[in-house]
Amino acid sequence: MDTAEPDSARWWTRWRLKRNSSPADAQVALWKAAWLRGANAVWQQQNKATNPFDSEMQRSAWQAGAKWARENPNRRTNGTSRFAHPQRRASDAKLPTVLKRAVAVSATTLTLYAISKTLWRMKRTPDDTP
Repeated sequence: MDTAEPDSARWWTRWRLKRNSSPADAQVALWKAAWLRGANAVWQQQNKATNPFDSEMQRSAWQAGAKWARENPNRRTNGTSRFAHPQRRASDAKLPTVLKRAVAVSATTLTLYAISKTLWRMKRTPDDTP
């Protein structure tokens, strides 16, 4: 039985990297990096920062990132305060989970006890009564 040659893994890696590194992918990566630099400049209170790019594509990406960051808070930091209502959804519990579980178990136990008691009484015949 033939086994794969040791350099076959390198062939696969080269093929995959060559396939994914097209000029379009490189352009998208440049645009994304410029967009993030623009957004980070605004989030770091560098509002008077000038656009550092000469390329038209990167300049427009930086401006788009800066514009977006001015209208949206930086959600990557935990410094923003959130004033959400504790029961935002109808499914949010008003009781703690432990208490809800205890009530459910108690109700189930009581129901099973009542059913078993009823079945036991139905099973007993009048001769069994003391």
